[in-house]
Amino acid sequence: MSAQIILNALRQKHSDDVFVSECKNGATYTPQESLLMLDAWVLKKTWNPVTSIGYEVKVSRSDFKNDEKWEGYLPYCHHFYFVCPSGLILPEELPQNIGLMYLTKTGNKLITKKLSVRRDVELPRFVNLLLYVLMCRCSLRTHDAESVYSKEDRMGAYKKELELAKDRKQLASFINNHIKDKLLEAEYKLKEVNATKLYISDFEKKLSTLGIVWDFDKSSWSETRRVLDEISLLRKNVTQEDVYTLINVGKRISDIGFQLEEMKKKYDKDT
Repeated sequence: MSAQIILNALRQKHSDDVFVSECKNGATYTPQESLLMLDAWVLKKTWNPVTSIGYEVKVSRSDFKNDEKWEGYLPYCHHFYFVCPSGLILPEELPQNIGLMYLTKTGNKLITKKLSVRRDVELPRFVNLLLYVLMCRCSLRTHDAESVYSKEDRMGAYKKELELAKDRKQLASFINNHIKDKLLEAEYKLKEVNATKLYISDFEKKLSTLGIVWDFDKSSWSETRRVLDEISLLRKNVTQEDVYTLINVGKRISDIGFQLEEMKKKYDKDT
């Protein structure tokens, strides 16, 4: 039995779904170590919930035993199945969450021997695969409706085209919302980074007032070690009593400054 016969059976099984054979996980120019190709990938025509299925076709034991790449397909699909001739792979040979289908010897029926367990997809990777399908595996279908179809056929064709357009619009909306979520997440992370940079800058200034020079952007392990040593040395040379004295002096200076400000306001008012 050939792999093509199994693929044809899968295509027939998913005749009402989006079925893509030899489906890549992204652009062809993706680095080769990251570029994968599923034997078949399916997007079910359902929104509750959105469901994709990955299929790995095996027609020999050696191919199954030596395959070390199939786990890389898992982030791109909610369900994953091995599909093979009857008895080629046993259910107990597969991880608990991986499904198994047999194609009967007659080649006209698929039998589910082990159900796949649904998993969450990794959205960035899932979107990359969706973009590949939209850009590289979809085409706009046109027809001469007036000359080929009867009035009833034309109405049916128009209705189908409207349904397909609606599906594309909904899929585009799904991708657009995901991109918006990722942008908001990136903006939040950027705010966190900027807040951290301000904190570090303030800390550098405080160290500078103590006579310790530290440039975070240029720091290395040895430079950080030097700064820590200087801080430790400073702590040894300054007692807790010194710290309290400096605090009291600071408060006293602040009070004097406040009194001078009040005297200035009174003087300006009298004059």
